[in-house]
Amino acid sequence: MDLNDTKILYTDRLCPAAEHCGGCIYQGVEYAEQYRQKDKAVRRLLDKHDIDESVYLGMEPAICTGGYRNKMEYTFGDLEKGGELELGMHYKGRWMSILTTDECQLVPGPFNTILRSALEFCRSKGYRPYHRKTHEGLLRNLVVRCGVRTGELLVNIVTASDGEANGVNAFFDEEGFRDILLGLETGNMKIVGIMRTFNDSLADAVIDESHKVLWGRDYYNEEILGLQLDSVNVSEETIAGNTSTVYVHQEQKRSEKTALAALDAVGRSKVYLTFPELKADCKTVLVLKAPKTASSVRTVYISKTVAEALLELKREQDAQKKSLHGLYEDFGMVIALSNGRPMERRLIEKLFKTHLREQGLTPVVFHSLRHFSTSIKLSLCGDIKAVQGDTGHATADMVTGVYGHAFICKRQKLAVDLEESFFHPEEVPTVGTEKLEKLAALLGAKPELLDLLL
Repeated sequence: MDLNDTKILYTDRLCPAAEHCGGCIYQGVEYAEQYRQKDKAVRRLLDKHDIDESVYLGMEPAICTGGYRNKMEYTFGDLEKGGELELGMHYKGRWMSILTTDECQLVPGPFNTILRSALEFCRSKGYRPYHRKTHEGLLRNLVVRCGVRTGELLVNIVTASDGEANGVNAFFDEEGFRDILLGLETGNMKIVGIMRTFNDSLADAVIDESHKVLWGRDYYNEEILGLQLDSVNVSEETIAGNTSTVYVHQEQKRSEKTALAALDAVGRSKVYLTFPELKADCKTVLVLKAPKTASSVRTVYISKTVAEALLELKREQDAQKKSLHGLYEDFGMVIALSNGRPMERRLIEKLFKTHLREQGLTPVVFHSLRHFSTSIKLSLCGDIKAVQGDTGHATADMVTGVYGHAFICKRQKLAVDLEESFFHPEEVPTVGTEKLEKLAALLGAKPELLDLLL
């Protein structure tokens, strides 16, 4: 996008670090203008490569233009050599310098609150950042993630192991860090887990060599409801060709009526459908709405068994519609009650717990299905980027960090294969030249023997 051909319409909302961070150089451009410029760029590319413009169906606008990041990986360091401790992003063009970004426009507000509090806590303790050249220091990264639909926050501080080798005050105060975070005001989001990851590797990356939960849990929940039949591409043909897919682009959520009204008043409502109420005096309403971030929108390829189950479910719903003679409330929902009304999350969780109990299975939370699915896919193919495309994680390091256990069996087999193929290769029996000459002569004299051998 050419900034010389744009209109800088406002500057009051710019992040103070925008000039040097480099992550949001178009902040001062209204989204409508950004959209216009990007559309022009696409059309120029089509023209440059002699592609008929009629194939271009137009750009899909962004679901939201701010606060859309659901994962941030901040780095500890300093702006100037030996300067005050900083926490944030790399300074543009200066690999060793870190710029504090506690007013970032790309993340939800609680991310900035957590960053600021973590930085103040570490400064007060006199902790040193990990130095990329000397490989000394305690602090490495702060990773914050959130559930876009649930508002659950997971905070993970990444440090080197405790020890004098990492400098003065190189023993991290885990309890103090936990208490600081739990005392924060995070608005409509809530912290559900605080972790500490140990990373003593030389690589400048978040590597989970071991970790511990300081409070809560090591995962956050997301909602999977809101799937409609028109987002499911399943048929006998797609099943035969292994091309069945599910398009994830909306969510089902129970929201406060006052909150929805406030968003609608300022033109920020992203509600596609409001389901009819069963109780007139209820303060909340069930809606179908756009997810908070564009990163949540994805197409997931599904297995033959899942596709066949969805196809059978569709047949059952069609039969229910006929039997109810017009009383079926058809909202096009895949997960629905027998009368067509949407099935809410609490009912799904109740049915899940009942199923586990009846089958004599170990009690687990519904979110465990996501962990199980991801682990299975990793163990089957080992393609991290392919699995990331299905899970919707913003980066591949989240997949490898959380689901690294899925590779253990393959690593064990690798060690066995190395032992057998390199250290103890099977001896290949050799046949002497004289014997080969005799065999050739015999086959030449009696060629019918060759047919028997083959």
